[in-house]
Parts: sequence; C-alpha cells; structure tokens
Amino acid sequence: MKSNKPTLTPFEKAEASRTEGMQRIAGTIIASSWIARIRELRNAKIRMTAVERSQWDAAIQLAATKQFERFGYDA
Repeated sequence: MKSNKPTLTPFEKAEASRTEGMQRIAGTIIASSWIARIRELRNAKIRMTAVERSQWDAAIQLAATKQFERFGYDA
C-alpha cells in the first residue's frame, strides 16, 4: 500500500533538514556554554553557586532527554 505522507518539495525538504540540524546541535551548544562558564569561573577563582549549578544541570538533562527522544542513540 502507498503511504499517505505527502511528497515534499525540495524547498520543504531543505527546511526539514535545517530544522533537524538545529535540533541536533542544541545539546552541543548548551554543553559548550556550560564549559565556557566553568572556565570563566575558574579563571576568576570563583566557585559556581549551588543554584546556578542546579540550573545548568537541569538544562543539560533536558537537552540530553530531548536529544534522545528525537534521535535515539545515534544522536
């Protein structure tokens, strides 16, 4: 049987590809921002507050969860 999925135009395929690419790199951007923040604090010889650490942990956990939900283990 034929599937009921509509055929996408080349422009729609390109848009879908860009959207998927942005979703894939979102977790990487969060992780690199976290590393940059840790380096800033280390250079200033300041410890990260517990509140800030818990906020970073929640953001990274959410990004990892969403990444796995969308792409599975191959992400």
